[in-house]
Amino acid sequence: MDRIQDNLTVVMQGKFYAETPQVLAEFIKCGRVSKIIYSGWINDVPPLNHEKIIVAYNEDVPNPGIGNRNRQIKTSYNGLKLVQTKYAWKVRSDQLYPVESLDKYLDFFENHKDRDNKIFTPGLYTKEVFHIRDHMQIAKTSMVKRLWSCDYDKYEGPTDYNACLRAETYIVVNYLDFYSTAVMDMRLRWREYLLDCSPKRDVALAKSNEIMPKYFVPLPRVDFSWPKQFMSSYHYDYCAQVHGEYQSA
Repeated sequence: MDRIQDNLTVVMQGKFYAETPQVLAEFIKCGRVSKIIYSGWINDVPPLNHEKIIVAYNEDVPNPGIGNRNRQIKTSYNGLKLVQTKYAWKVRSDQLYPVESLDKYLDFFENHKDRDNKIFTPGLYTKEVFHIRDHMQIAKTSMVKRLWSCDYDKYEGPTDYNACLRAETYIVVNYLDFYSTAVMDMRLRWREYLLDCSPKRDVALAKSNEIMPKYFVPLPRVDFSWPKQFMSSYHYDYCAQVHGEYQSA
């Protein structure tokens, strides 16, 4: 396989936070990253004067979606449309990864036999239905772009996962129905299969645990902080216990 050196673009999306300049600085240090596209909001992103950085400005969406999922879809997809390299790395603007952690991710991705066939993500969940940790994805640009090409979620009610899909599930099932008629059927009958209270959730969970590793690869554990959530490190063990989240060794 060809090297990812000079063939990888980071798409950083979301609101510009106080910690975002430091987040950007760590990615700039990555020698294998050729460009950084910052996809944010009009009147929110300040001038970013660096030869590696391109800014994509977005207007807000009428319905942000539960947990701002529609905003995430818009900024992610619009940033990914500008990528010209073979590989894309979609990341958040509010999580601080030291360059050593970023390099650990890139070493794992670059040396993996399924690099051109699957999407790499920080974790897969065995106790939630069709659920990745959606903080970042790295893969061939066409695959990451397809993941974020889904329509906006039209749900406008309260945050209740007995009434609406989890954001990660919504994104993943819209991606997987390109490949699986079984997933497409569950997406179309989501009240029956994909809610926390769905009567056939056990059937969906079994299919999820069967099919997810065919299309996604969990990255290894790395150190990072999440200032917005007051987290100095990620709660890997808690997520493993509660959600069945796992990473690669």
